Amino acid sequence: WGHHPMYGPPFLTEHCVLDTPAHRMLTDTVEDPDSRFVAGHDGPWPNCADKSGNLVDGRRLLSGSAGVSDMMFLTELDAGWYALTNPALRVGVAMAWDREVFPHLWYYQQYGTKGGAPWWGHAHCVAIEPFTTKVPMLAEAVKAGEHRTLQPGESLSTRLAAAAYSGLTAVSEVSRDGEVRGC
Repeated sequence: WGHHPMYGPPFLTEHCVLDTPAHRMLTDTVEDPDSRFVAGHDGPWPNCADKSGNLVDGRRLLSGSAGVSDMMFLTELDAGWYALTNPALRVGVAMAWDREVFPHLWYYQQYGTKGGAPWWGHAHCVAIEPFTTKVPMLAEAVKAGEHRTLQPGESLSTRLAAAAYSGLTAVSEVSRDGEVRGC
């Protein structure tokens, strides 16, 4: 179970920075020639070794022509929130949620790759998605014991808060009500 907020230009540029209280980053287990990262990497967030062994700051986004497609899973969150800030424009978007319901973030970046439908090589977008699992397929989530099951008659409700903000260049916290704190 997850949510799929996606961002693009003109807000999304190489100046954007992702703030979130995650401690670990996993990369997709499927090898992607367009990804900067080794498949199946598990290491500290935000610094991750790329395929050449160089440390990459995962918080920093790329330009739309970078020719990169990355799928990452951020986990070990201290709280359920993220903020995507464009310091050059001094604007950003933030989301907050119940970390007990959505303990992971899927972090997908698409910078002008994937020649087929629907991108045709022109996509420039980033999705930052609160999710119940850190694996992308239901069968994998079941195998890992991360799936959420509701019994007959059982229900689960939760709330996500989204906010737009201006005047900040970095974010230190987003409250469950969507109040953004930063500098």
